[in-house]
Amino acid sequence: MSDSSRDEICAQLRQALELREKYCGSVEKQTSFPSSARLELCWKDGLMQIREKNSETSLFHVPSLDEYYDDMNTLFHIRSSGPVSSYAYQRLRLLQTKFELYTMVFGDQEAQDAMDTGHRDFYNVRKVDTHIHHSAAMNAKHLLRFMKKKLKRFSEDIIDEKDGRKRTLQETFDDMGIGWTDLCIDRLQVWADKSCLHRFDRFNNKYSPMGQNELRTIFLKTDNAMGGRYLAEL
Repeated sequence: MSDSSRDEICAQLRQALELREKYCGSVEKQTSFPSSARLELCWKDGLMQIREKNSETSLFHVPSLDEYYDDMNTLFHIRSSGPVSSYAYQRLRLLQTKFELYTMVFGDQEAQDAMDTGHRDFYNVRKVDTHIHHSAAMNAKHLLRFMKKKLKRFSEDIIDEKDGRKRTLQETFDDMGIGWTDLCIDRLQVWADKSCLHRFDRFNNKYSPMGQNELRTIFLKTDNAMGGRYLAEL
């Protein structure tokens, strides 16, 4: 790739970053804001705007519809450019290869450093995500301890009614062929590992402890015979 072609590609990528900053950049914090009684919504050139009553000035700067369409067409042109796609793909491959090389060289050292850190292990990690699942608020170890405690101390709890017969927690586990000693982290199978990448079906199956939908209903749902008591306690 010639230097002129590289410079042209980098200029297009910088232009794309500027467009992202234009629409997704930080908004200046309002030091003072009028009360809602003094505000009104109005349409202007096909866009909804917020302004004070008896004022023609919008409280926020909003690009015009024509300007938005021009910027969108520019971004689509950059995205569909063959040289830009090839350059971006090579950069991503380079970053991935550098990470894999780092893992090969320092993976054992980082694993040892993690083990040497007191009171820190995988179970202390909390997922940070804007897509929050209520039934995934706990970690695997927490869920395992709760299930073992319930099965050991409260095995006579009535958890559902099947064929007109009330079933206890112990009977449910017996029907599935699972004993108190069978419960362990590995058999729980609720890890969200790399096998779930781009596979929502596998990700969704992680919400069924030990692959049993019945255990999911008992411990991780609210619409069950107990009204979600176990999930609330958990």
